[in-house]
Amino acid sequence: MIGRTWHGWTTRESADAYEALLRAEVLPGIHRVPGFHGAYLLRREDGGEVEFETLTLFASMAAVEAFAGADHEAAVVPPEARRLLARFDSRSVHYEVRLAPEDLMAQAEPRLLRAVYYRRLDAPGGEHCRLLAAPDGLRLRGAALLLDAGAPLEVEYEIACGKGGETRSVRVELTRGAAMRRLELAAADGRWLQDGRELPSLAGCLDVDLAITPSTNLLPIRRLNLAVGQSAAVTAAWVRFPDLTIEPLPQRYTRLAEGRYRYESRGGSFTADLDVDEHGFPIRYPPFWERAATLDGE
Repeated sequence: MIGRTWHGWTTRESADAYEALLRAEVLPGIHRVPGFHGAYLLRREDGGEVEFETLTLFASMAAVEAFAGADHEAAVVPPEARRLLARFDSRSVHYEVRLAPEDLMAQAEPRLLRAVYYRRLDAPGGEHCRLLAAPDGLRLRGAALLLDAGAPLEVEYEIACGKGGETRSVRVELTRGAAMRRLELAAADGRWLQDGRELPSLAGCLDVDLAITPSTNLLPIRRLNLAVGQSAAVTAAWVRFPDLTIEPLPQRYTRLAEGRYRYESRGGSFTADLDVDEHGFPIRYPPFWERAATLDGE
């Protein structure tokens, strides 16, 4: 990410009008530039003047040039802003962003909301999963012990979600005997990447669905936040086991009651009525899973 800094000074009399212009027109207008990631506006008294500093964030230098032009260091100052400024820098300075607030937030220790143990109903197996709250969104972490064609299968996973509930990253580690497999996915704005390679078939998906656990149903349940009687169609990035292949899976969630949802996939070829708790965890997922124990965080 690239940070672009610039300074301008106004008289004390013009300072509030200039700040209002930046807030209402100038900075919001940059949102139309592809690759613009936001801005900071700083202000301080400087003798008889008021100094303003803007720090605008862009995905790359190409995005900076889409905003500023080929001479990307040249200051971009609209005429209405020039009329309020006493003086300003004619050139901007660019930096590579090495650490951002969201990076520090992501390092904060997540807080446990609820831990759940699931018992498999149709075959031997169980799962322990935890829902955690982090400053930048939710984490879902789990470990499952199952059977695959008579062989023991161990799966560990972690899913990170943004503040809007959309899946941002997925990590899965699978062990079957001496064989180990690993899957890592990154997602943003409906685009999915695996090992830096975009997966066009998953374009528009906002949720991941791991086939070996009922816990990932809570992701769209929480994100959609349906009212009783409402229904919504979604398409999830479905991870199959044990091969860890990924494909889009059309789904529909209908809220039948306060704590009950009807889940349908593949146009209704599979249907299950899910009882869920206040966090969205399925309590019963017939005919495969039921919740056997819970533990809440402090």
